[in-house]
Amino acid sequence: MLRSEGGPLSAERLLKATEVQLDKRALQKLLSLDDRFTRASRRTWALAEWGHDVFKSPSDLIGELVDAHGGRAPVVDVVRVLTDDYGYQENSAKNFISQPPFTSRNGFVRRRGVLSSRKETSAPPPIAADHVPSVDDLIDSIGLD
Repeated sequence: MLRSEGGPLSAERLLKATEVQLDKRALQKLLSLDDRFTRASRRTWALAEWGHDVFKSPSDLIGELVDAHGGRAPVVDVVRVLTDDYGYQENSAKNFISQPPFTSRNGFVRRRGVLSSRKETSAPPPIAADHVPSVDDLIDSIGLD
C-alpha cells in the first residue's frame, strides 16, 4: 500500500485499504517493531528505504533544542518549533515543556535538576535560620531551579 501510494500514510488509511482486522494501536505497534517501516510524522508511516526523517517524540525534540542552546532554550523558540514545524497545538507544546524531564522558568526551558552552563554551578548559599524561605528559595536549595 505504501509503495503504491508513493508516500507516507496514516494507520487509519492503511487499515481502510486492507482487510486486516486490527485496531489502529495494534497496527502502529506492529509497524514500530518492523525495521521495514518508520514513523514519518505523528500520524503517518513510511517505508524505511525511502529515508524519511524519523519522527521524534516531543521530549526528544525538546531535548535536542535544549542541548543545541547550551542547556537552556528560550520558551518562545521551543513552542514555535513544536507548533510551526511539528503541528502540535500551542497549549500542548507549553504542557510538554513543563513536564519531566523538563522545566520552564524565566522564559527558558531546561532539564530538571541540571544547572545550565550559563549560570553559576556552585551550590546556593545556605538559608539563614531567621529567614522564612520562599518556594523559589526551597527549589534553589534542592537544585531544582
